[in-house]
Amino acid sequence: IFSLLYYYHHHHHHPSIIMGWYQEFMSDTGIPVKIYHMCPKSDWEQRPKRSVYFPANYEKDGNIVRTMHQPSRLMETANCFYQSQSPVTVEWTCLEIDTVCLRMNGIVIEMVASDVDATLQCPHVKQDGIPEEAVTKVFPIQRDAKSGEFLFVVGLTDACTGHGKNKVSA
Repeated sequence: IFSLLYYYHHHHHHPSIIMGWYQEFMSDTGIPVKIYHMCPKSDWEQRPKRSVYFPANYEKDGNIVRTMHQPSRLMETANCFYQSQSPVTVEWTCLEIDTVCLRMNGIVIEMVASDVDATLQCPHVKQDGIPEEAVTKVFPIQRDAKSGEFLFVVGLTDACTGHGKNKVSA
């Protein structure tokens, strides 16, 4: 992309034309630019450095990495699938993943109907893990200390961002 920008910039074309094309290119595929994956913090932190991340249930899920592209739906999903199986003491994290980077690495992303809500399309990363360079941000997830309920993704769906559930007052 950058060499393309450089070429066009030095051949009297405006770079924004290329960036406009780039954004359209992503929307034409129907694949969102940013997707999110939730996992226990230790799974992410204990992976070998500069490697490809595979979730613990990768093979059980049929060699896919489950992700979502709507931050507002993350907690509902976490509570549906992970609250009862994950002890309240387990810290979770949310990875923001750049799909452009995935696609540049030849990784296939497929939009699949959610198991919970057939109207919701979820991106599945197929037959591959997540290369470290595709992870652009790592957000902590706040859980309720008693129930283990997933409350919000700090910096993404908390009260400050106007998404998701507000903090529970003491």
